[in-house]
Amino acid sequence: MDTLPLFNDALWYTTLLSTLASLLAVGGSIGGGGMQVCLFLALFNFGASAATALSRTIVFAVSVVSYFFAFRERVPSGKKPLIDYDVALLMGPMSVLGSIFGVMVNAVVSDYIVFICMVAVLGFSFVKTLQKGLEIRKKELEQHRDAIHKLAADESDAPNKAEKEKETEIEELTTDIEGFTKSDKDDKCVELSVGSDDDNTESSMNINTFSSKDELVPLDDDDDKEKDTAAPTDSEIDMIILRIQDKESRLFPWERYILVFFTILGITLLLILAGGKTKSVIGVECGTWQYFLITLMAIPYLLGISVIVGVDLYKKESYKKEINFPFGPSDMDWTVAKIVQFPLLAFIAGVAAGAFGIGGGIIQAPLMLALGVGPAVMSCTSMFVILMNSTATLVKYIASGTLPYDWALWFLGFSFIGSIIGKYGVDRLVKHYGAQSLIVFFLTGLIFITTSSLMYIGIARMVKGEASWDFKPLCPVVDNSTNVTDTTDSGNWTS
Repeated sequence: MDTLPLFNDALWYTTLLSTLASLLAVGGSIGGGGMQVCLFLALFNFGASAATALSRTIVFAVSVVSYFFAFRERVPSGKKPLIDYDVALLMGPMSVLGSIFGVMVNAVVSDYIVFICMVAVLGFSFVKTLQKGLEIRKKELEQHRDAIHKLAADESDAPNKAEKEKETEIEELTTDIEGFTKSDKDDKCVELSVGSDDDNTESSMNINTFSSKDELVPLDDDDDKEKDTAAPTDSEIDMIILRIQDKESRLFPWERYILVFFTILGITLLLILAGGKTKSVIGVECGTWQYFLITLMAIPYLLGISVIVGVDLYKKESYKKEINFPFGPSDMDWTVAKIVQFPLLAFIAGVAAGAFGIGGGIIQAPLMLALGVGPAVMSCTSMFVILMNSTATLVKYIASGTLPYDWALWFLGFSFIGSIIGKYGVDRLVKHYGAQSLIVFFLTGLIFITTSSLMYIGIARMVKGEASWDFKPLCPVVDNSTNVTDTTDSGNWTS
């Protein structure tokens, strides 16, 4: 690739649109890699490999900005962090695992079949996300109307309420005075009869006495055992609940971040060691037994992380229900079915993202909404998953030497600016109007823009005769001296 042409009009047009795409992407809770690739391919005529590498750099910047804004925030209706690390670790590794197989499908299946499936899936995602946004907005409007009616009712009942409170106070005061007068009369009527000295026996005062033998009764060993195994008292349960709430309210849960670190490390090593269409940094070529061995090693590794998180969630949820834990409105009901659904559907979404050559965020974010994750939590959690994956992908491109550093730093700087403006603007709008549905509508708009852009690129390829109905080999021979590489390179494994 040529050096950065600072006085080229196409560069400034692409930079402006790329910055705007970053602004929109961070507001819609996706990385925006699909939009960035379309811009680089259409406006600056980049090779597919270079366009993919640059888009991943921008996605990394967008996800870093989103994380910086989100990691200190808490859910609107509770004290938990706005990033749901359990959801991120259930879905993140499995979406990457799915995209590995999706990339293989993309490399083999006909271009026309991939294009038709992509339009169908993204179109369905657009419709369902729009419906979800309208549903959330309807609930917000109902809550707003209820709040207005309640406020109006309180204002109209204020005089009557004050009179009733005054009458109640007078009745309570009258009752206290009558009770005091009655008790005073009763005290005066009490007669104490005391017996004579000769009759000063047990009959003069009916007092129960106990012998010294009755005073000390040793406890049996069985009673001690029953006491040790007794159920916790209400006060002990309250203390346990407080400890759980305090632990879940931590903004930096170190045990989850350890799993995040190993997730990023595993994805990074997988991308570097396995390579893609070209030879990896350790000399592994696509189609060799080493390539398939490294690829298959990802299955137990990434699946194991999600299993660890799922088992831990099941144990915690079961214990909470045993002690009648007070769940909040934003808490997820982690049933066995839900724990299985999250990673399973994330795997399917990863297969679709890899097969279509797009980032997983545009499928993963709507999926979180469909599974019951709130808009604010979905936004930050989806971007955190993208941060994990884009970090590993960026390291892969740096290690392989395919990242043009001057171009990457140029677009990285502008994407940071666009992302900060976008995130700050969307957060202000949501807080000002009190409407979480705005996040969903931003996401819906981005799905429409991305789908339209990818349809334009796909139709243009068909018109130029670059698309084919034929199936292709998994590992075609690629000239490493050129930048012309299919977008199904392993860089498309992540968002």
